[in-house]
Amino acid sequence: MTLEACMVSFGKNIRFTVAALLVAVFLSGCGGAEERKAKYLERGKAYFEEENYDKARVEFKNVLQIDPKTAALVCPSDCSDGENDTR
Repeated sequence: MTLEACMVSFGKNIRFTVAALLVAVFLSGCGGAEERKAKYLERGKAYFEEENYDKARVEFKNVLQIDPKTAALVCPSDCSDGENDTR
């Protein structure tokens, strides 16, 4: 194998390796949807317990953006704190 052929082969291997590493780092750093949903739900519950309803509402909305089917599980019945939020 000539030096030029080795350099071309080496360049292709390096590009593939770098691309694979970038994908692995990106995927590991993103966290799964379930993990993010659980984090938002816990924060929402904590804010709700502290009677910080505005922040709780934001966290619960984050959960609903990830998984709209969890609406009944996300926000306690008095989450709106008596407000009529029709948005």
